[in-house]
Amino acid sequence: VPNSMQRATLSSWMPLVYNGDGSLDLYFQTASPGDDKENNWLPTPEEKGWNLTLRLYAPERRALNGSWIPPPAVKE
Repeated sequence: VPNSMQRATLSSWMPLVYNGDGSLDLYFQTASPGDDKENNWLPTPEEKGWNLTLRLYAPERRALNGSWIPPPAVKE
């Protein structure tokens, strides 16, 4: 999606901002979540029909055998 950030993905090499407890909040939405959260934001199109894909490189066995399940996306 063309956007002012020129961003098409969120990746672990990016300067993502972690929470104090070590967790990570990512924002997938059309409008900016605010200046303090934009490092963790991937702009999405306004229209419906886009999908969210999690790509794992060299995943641990837990991800391959299904004993690890990524946390769900939460609509706020």
